[in-house]
Amino acid sequence: MRPNRKFNSIKEKFKVLFTDVTYLIWNGKKHYQST
Repeated sequence: MRPNRKFNSIKEKFKVLFTDVTYLIWNGKKHYQST
């Protein structure tokens, strides 16, 4: 049993999700400002 592996996979998923959301928000702000 390796709980570390599961934790790592969850962390990776969150990292990707966080990057996606940050990118979306940053893009939205940039687009909103330029308009």
